[in-house]
Order: sequence, then C-alpha cells, then structure tokens
Amino acid sequence: MSAGPAEIGAYLEDPATGRAILDADVSFRMNKLSAPTPELAWKGPGCIAPGAKVPAPRGHTGNRLLHSAAIGIPEPGLWEIAVDVHRSGSDTAFAFPVAVEPAASQLARYWPLLAMVPVGIALYALRNFLFRRSRVVG
Repeated sequence: MSAGPAEIGAYLEDPATGRAILDADVSFRMNKLSAPTPELAWKGPGCIAPGAKVPAPRGHTGNRLLHSAAIGIPEPGLWEIAVDVHRSGSDTAFAFPVAVEPAASQLARYWPLLAMVPVGIALYALRNFLFRRSRVVG
C-alpha cells in the first residue's frame, strides 16, 4: 500500500453459519503509529485525518457482499487500520497494522503507457527490416 488514494474493504461472515453479514454498519479508522513525516506525501480528495471515521457501505466497489470505502492516506509510515462494526445493538472493533510506502511519482505510475510508443516503433522497424531482408534473400 502506498500513500495516496486507497480502497479498503471488509467481508463480514457469521462464524456459525458461514453466511455473509449484510445488516451491519461498518466504518474504518486509520491512526498513525509511526512518527509524522516532515511534509505530507499526498493531499487530495478523500484525504483523511488520523482517527476520523469513514463509513463503509456495502456495494461501494460493485461487490454487494463487501463493505468498502475509498480513502486517501496522507503520508507514508506505519498505520493502524481499525474496523468498527455495529450490529443489533452490539459493537465490535478490530485493528491491524499496515506499512504504507511513499506515494509513487506520476512517471512511475504511468511508465507502461509511455513505453508503448517506443516499443511500437521498434517493432515496426524490426518488421520492415525482416520484410526487406526476406525480399533480398528470396
């Protein structure tokens, strides 16, 4: 996981029946466990403040069994993702640590698209070379 926009999801299952739990209210919280970085690595839409609750409705990603939310992680470091579940008057929470890497640069994110042009030109030149060579030989 890297700093910037991220999608977090949780699948809730009833341990007795093995069926998905569909009637729970789920939310995520993120708390920074490591020291703050000098500057924010990413600040954009959906960027959350540490400790802020983000509701996770079902079907956000198209999967109707998954409770998910789009969030923005503002900086790299060690974070804790807490999942708060409220169902039938009872509250449950669990948390786990996640290492967040620095945000990728725009060039690193889009290099495969940029590399397609020189690769296409090289393949076209190779095709022409082989075609001319086969005409000379044959």
